[in-house]
Amino acid sequence: MFLTDEEKAMLDGERGESVRKAMEIIVRLGEIYGAERLVEFSSGHIDGNIDKEHNQTSIEFLEHLASEGVAIKAFVTLNSVGLDRERYEELGFSMEDFKDQIRLNRVFESIGCIGLYSCIPYFGGNLPRFGEHVCWSDSATIPFVNSVVGARTSREAGLSALMAAIVGRTPLYSYHLQDNRCGQVLVQVDASLKGVHDYCVLGYAVGKMVGGKVPVFEGLDPKPGMRELLSLGTGMGTSGSVGMYHIPEVTPEAPTREAAFRGKKPEERIALTREDLDAIYRTFNDAPGDDMDFVALGCPHNSLRQIQRIVQFLDGRKIHENVRMWVHTAAPIRTMADRMGLTERIRRAGGHITADICSVCAPVTKLGIQSVATDSVKQAFYSHVFNGFKTRLGSVERVIESAIRGKWIGD
Repeated sequence: MFLTDEEKAMLDGERGESVRKAMEIIVRLGEIYGAERLVEFSSGHIDGNIDKEHNQTSIEFLEHLASEGVAIKAFVTLNSVGLDRERYEELGFSMEDFKDQIRLNRVFESIGCIGLYSCIPYFGGNLPRFGEHVCWSDSATIPFVNSVVGARTSREAGLSALMAAIVGRTPLYSYHLQDNRCGQVLVQVDASLKGVHDYCVLGYAVGKMVGGKVPVFEGLDPKPGMRELLSLGTGMGTSGSVGMYHIPEVTPEAPTREAAFRGKKPEERIALTREDLDAIYRTFNDAPGDDMDFVALGCPHNSLRQIQRIVQFLDGRKIHENVRMWVHTAAPIRTMADRMGLTERIRRAGGHITADICSVCAPVTKLGIQSVATDSVKQAFYSHVFNGFKTRLGSVERVIESAIRGKWIGD
């Protein structure tokens, strides 16, 4: 692999031992994937900052990096965690529940990472430009950055994104290369989609079928907006390893089908109907009976417009006394919601707007919660995996109406 003089200096230890170790990891990663060289990048996003993903050894390793004075070389934000730093007590937690998370927050921030703690960092100031090389992790952000923004990132793990941030370089491979951004699978959608929940479920169905290939969508009705595009990529990143997709006349690198495939024929064609989507809903509606105890909305985090819609759906009514409802968002968006009175209106209804957190990452089992109702297939999937919850999956309207009644509303 070709290395510049500065990269050789980092690898030789001239910039410190921790930088040497980080460069060694990045170079090795590039060699594994056949990268010809490294590339500097403008921004990063790290999702390996959750206490559930660490043990004492890994935390101490990160603290050792910080003690050596390591500083990252790019604008890097941090993904959502389990701790709402301002309002953890009103959610039912104590600071003792987050000792390791606090250590992780401290070490990441001390080396220069931005403590945004959100899975929608582009709505919080970390928005790359078209064509820029970036280095992002988190399965929901990567398809958005590649497909909707048109920036270029590979599918990074939390550790590789951190090591890359320390040296300011990432291997030039995967979606950094134009040839790897070409459409491979034509997906014909023969179903009318009713909201972000449907787009997320569609993505989940496609991710299971295409794995890591680049799908090209046709037949989407209605034409997706920003939030629908985010939800589509979220679903694909949950069930598969999709890091990029195209929608002709919507995403920037696909003005036409021919442009999406760069003049080539699709390697594969698949079709999805309403019945295929309904089968996914049945998979994630496995909670026994119709009683509800917990609602989580905002995976990925809610935009301000989505919070406004939740308030409209509540319409001054109250959540059932047996149901907790958390509306997840990023801290800057909650600040705006506070100023607009939206937070107080949700609080009066019996719910909470959270910041920094995803309930999948939080120690929610300590609250006696056994199931979750959500509008996100990603939330449902990881609630199964990490918390052992049974789930209910539907539109935000259905979830809120069910929360008010205290009983899940069927079809």
